[in-house]
Amino acid sequence: MDWILDPGELAGARIGDDLEPLWLGSEAPVARPLVADRELAAALRVLAAPEVRVTIDGNHPDAIHSVRMRGCTAGHRSVLAVQDSKARGGYRGTVRLWSGPDAALAEHISYAMPAVHRGQRPRTDDAATTRALLDAPRIGGGRVTIDSTPIAATPGPSATLDWLDIACDGRYLAHAGARTTIIPASASTVTAVLDRIIAGDRLDDPALDMSLIESDAA
Repeated sequence: MDWILDPGELAGARIGDDLEPLWLGSEAPVARPLVADRELAAALRVLAAPEVRVTIDGNHPDAIHSVRMRGCTAGHRSVLAVQDSKARGGYRGTVRLWSGPDAALAEHISYAMPAVHRGQRPRTDDAATTRALLDAPRIGGGRVTIDSTPIAATPGPSATLDWLDIACDGRYLAHAGARTTIIPASASTVTAVLDRIIAGDRLDDPALDMSLIESDAA
């Protein structure tokens, strides 16, 4: 299920968190009775008290230099909030709220990102090659941050993954661990990697590293 909400409506829902990186605005909250819709009320509860929280913040020309998404899971349910950033000026875009099974969150995140084809260079953790990719001209990119600590609890360590949209090349995923690893990434690669991380796998786990190779080769 999905809904289109004004940012003031989300601010007016007072769900207890600022929903970073969404821009809810400083104007007075809109007093619309969102809880009258039982499915929407349930989705807002997931946003308010998630077990896993995913923030996606970046830029790309297709999104007029802004990519803002917030994904959350609680129990077997997930919610993804995607803010429309195609309007120019100071307009704070409407928010599309999707709700569905927790297993579908990674795929929805992947396909909500601006479409860019898979990078043309192979997976690498060579220092010189990764530095060349990190320094290459880009048309976009950003960061995905995954937290599994409830908002009300003491914050724990976050897992972070960067995406690089390199000009005249394509999309890559980068993780800076003991060594920086960069892999070419199609939409299915992004889905596979996010699925594993949301499920709790560590980015520096050799098993996850192998899954990156396998998903990249698919």
